[in-house]
Amino acid sequence: MNKLVETYCDVDDFSKLFFPSWQRILLENGEIKRRRA
Repeated sequence: MNKLVETYCDVDDFSKLFFPSWQRILLENGEIKRRRA
């Protein structure tokens, strides 16, 4: 079970760094439009 929690934490940490960068790249390339709140 510890390995599962460790893997989950690693994936969570990665996603917190990856997805904002990925969204920024897509916005810069014009592939997606910014969502308005």
